[in-house]
Amino acid sequence: MSPAVKESKLSRRRRRAQQLALGTYGAEGTLSEWQTKTLQNWASHPWNFLTGRNEDDTPIYWTKDEKDKVDPIKPFPIQWEFLYHFVGLLHTEPMVVTQKSRQQYITTVSLGVMLWDCLFTEARRWLISKITEEDAIELLRDKIRFPFSRLPVWFRRLYPGNPAPTNRMDFPGTDSYIRAVAENAAIGDMRGGTASGVLVDEAAFQREYRNIWGAATPMAARIWAVSTPEIGNPGARFMKKQIDEKVNE
Repeated sequence: MSPAVKESKLSRRRRRAQQLALGTYGAEGTLSEWQTKTLQNWASHPWNFLTGRNEDDTPIYWTKDEKDKVDPIKPFPIQWEFLYHFVGLLHTEPMVVTQKSRQQYITTVSLGVMLWDCLFTEARRWLISKITEEDAIELLRDKIRFPFSRLPVWFRRLYPGNPAPTNRMDFPGTDSYIRAVAENAAIGDMRGGTASGVLVDEAAFQREYRNIWGAATPMAARIWAVSTPEIGNPGARFMKKQIDEKVNE
């Protein structure tokens, strides 16, 4: 597995976003040679960002493991090769439906790629759908705001993220944002405009999942649905149908 991914076809767009942030916040000429090269590397692909290192070789991306009472704050698990392939899938495919087991970091990685997109790309509008808005806000807080807060100080000065409101995180440098919504509100949000992407977390447990997918398909550039297995409700049946259809293609 390669430790770094070469610049993608979107690299020019990432560089423009980088230049926008640097110009907006008056940082031109203040970066070291290492910082300049590192920014270009992080901006070129989400795997490079999630597995990025500080100048002292410590990890930049940290996650929470609430079940671990001894060591709950952990660096991104670069050693899990399947995550490398999953990040690549999220980066290239417009629609991803994934069943997962717990503690596989699938939701964490999905939100990490979402964060990367907002930091390095202009005018991103992302929605996170959970059963309740409180659940979605908790996901935004723990899986977006927390890793962002642990990024290097010099980086956050260039690419700031607003701490409020609780259900939305804005990135002024790229005019992008991530919004947390309940499953019923997600449908209304999707019918009211366009979005860069939608993450439906624990999709099999959301009774409105079929309607969310239907509303998102014509307006979102990317739709990701991830979930632990479930049976017996409309969301679970629709997700099983999607997976079965793909398997049988």
